[in-house]
Parts: sequence; C-alpha cells; structure tokens
Amino acid sequence: MEVSLTNDNGYYTYAHKPNEPRKSTYDTDMFMKLLTTQLSYQDPFKPMDNAQMQEQIAQIANIQNMGDLTDTMKGLEDSMATTNAVTFVGKKVTGVDADTGAFVSGQVTKLTISNDQQYLSVIDTNGQSHLVTVAGIREVIN
Repeated sequence: MEVSLTNDNGYYTYAHKPNEPRKSTYDTDMFMKLLTTQLSYQDPFKPMDNAQMQEQIAQIANIQNMGDLTDTMKGLEDSMATTNAVTFVGKKVTGVDADTGAFVSGQVTKLTISNDQQYLSVIDTNGQSHLVTVAGIREVIN
C-alpha cells in the first residue's frame, strides 16, 4: 500500500490510491511510514516533543498488542466451541440435517470440522448418517 500525504494550507491529509483496496486495520509498516513522513515535514525549529514521540510509539505497541489479544481470544473461542461440540458425541439428539434441511433424530457418533464449521455425524434408526451443525441441534435426549 502506498501512502501519500498532501499539504493543503499547512495541514496534511491522507490520500488513498484508488486502484488499491483499503485496509481495515493499520499495521506497523503503515504507522512507521506515517511517523517518518511526519518527522520529515516537521519544522526543525519546532521539533516534536519527546513525550509526543514516545506517546505515538506506545500507541503502535498498544495497537499491535490488541491485535495479538484479538487473535488469542479468537483461538480461545474456537477451542471452547469445539469442546462444546464434543460433548454431544454419544448422545441422542434431534436436529436439522445440514444438507437437506429435514429434521433427523439419532445418536451422535463423531465431530467433523470442515471450513471452520463444526458438523456432528448423527446416525438415525435406519443406520443412515446425517451431518448436523451444532447450531442445528434442537433437542438433546440424553
């Protein structure tokens, strides 16, 4: 991503290149480009205060830490969802078949994860296997 700054009456504005997709998050490289550009355009007789500089550097560290925390929380959420889904194995359930949309009842025999989606294999009374999402479970019999 290319960053260009334009000076308009003493104010600098961010100009996005129209042929490039916008990023939804700011990364360290973008922050450093903006910081170095800001430093190169500052008045040498009125340099940025050291406290301001430290504040900006601390901000990027905080942003990066928040991103790391978000990743950790997402991993924890996925683990908890998988743990929850595993508790259905061996139980009789009624749920919605992910393929047909029909209600099925039977015993859960396994958990399959495909494309970040959790599917429970439900064997009905005829011995036929059906895939049911955890969200598709309507009743747990035992």
